[in-house]
Amino acid sequence: MSHVWKRLSDPYTLAKGIVLSALVYLTFVVILPSTLLTWQEAHTTGTLDVTPAMRAQLVETLADKVARRYVDEKKGAQVAAAIRQAERHGEYDGISSPGQFAHLMTSELIRFSDDQHMRVVFVPAEVPVFPERPFPIAHEEDLSLPAWLVDRVGRYMARFGVEEVTQSDAGIGYLRLDAFFRPYLAAEKFAAAMDRLADSKALIIDLRSNGGGSRDSVALLASYFFDQPTHLSDVIAPRTGERLHMWTRKNVEGTRYGSSRPVYILTSHATFSAAEDFAYAMQTRKRATIVGEVTGGGAHPIAPSRLSAHFVVQMPVAESISPITRTNWEGVGVQPDIVVPAERAHSVANDLILKTQLATETDAGRHDLR
Repeated sequence: MSHVWKRLSDPYTLAKGIVLSALVYLTFVVILPSTLLTWQEAHTTGTLDVTPAMRAQLVETLADKVARRYVDEKKGAQVAAAIRQAERHGEYDGISSPGQFAHLMTSELIRFSDDQHMRVVFVPAEVPVFPERPFPIAHEEDLSLPAWLVDRVGRYMARFGVEEVTQSDAGIGYLRLDAFFRPYLAAEKFAAAMDRLADSKALIIDLRSNGGGSRDSVALLASYFFDQPTHLSDVIAPRTGERLHMWTRKNVEGTRYGSSRPVYILTSHATFSAAEDFAYAMQTRKRATIVGEVTGGGAHPIAPSRLSAHFVVQMPVAESISPITRTNWEGVGVQPDIVVPAERAHSVANDLILKTQLATETDAGRHDLR
């Protein structure tokens, strides 16, 4: 027994044991099941055919879900009627591939609704029955020790949307963010980025390739740029009357950037959904200057609905409303303060910051000469 305790008290031996445990866990709990799941998914994809009866049922279920849940009741009824009519007229005949059917129905929903948030997804693994809520409940992560070890390694290696963090010799910070992952995954990355940018004189946040993600992470990131709790938006589900009030957080990990230093946000036509939410909130609160192109125009938060054991539809079920403008950017996009092609947005924002710094230093120098 003393021999065992002696070995456990050796940091090197203990570290080897932890690594070995993690590798065993990865192999038998993560990698092997994942490989089997991949085989199962490939097998399901190859053997599942969408029969005419199945297709008709899926279209009818889809139409019913859209009519009952889509954020705009009138438009939802119109979209439902359109896909039912297309099915009756045989426009979907001959589609037997599940992936092709999902792609086609996605195209049809977007065509009839002009809403880029609409999507039908084929899921090879069986989809469990789940409750339909406009605001899905966030589940706390409760991990075993081996799972926690793997989780920590994964978090260390993954970027979770934070693709680049730099600071120039002139003190201009740069944060490229390509997605808003859930706070559970993104919080540490945000904190580390803001620590690195703590001494910058101005900050450029690049959302030109950001297609959206978690609204909770939007509120989390915005929290770094306000000194007091700030009301960002209200998320309202008009069909049920439910609503969420989105505020910045009182406490954040890492270094708070504060509300005095200039912030510039870069946008493109590809900037969408949650990325637009962040840009719009920062702009309407006069906390950032937007530079670039008009964004994609997706302001309505989405929620999933189960169509069958292998198909899910994602659709807007709520709307984001600014407490400042009393509206949102749906269909029109976030309008930049300075409109330039996306490829020039970074250099334009950088030049604006340098000119402001130069003017400030010149004014200060003149003041010293008096």
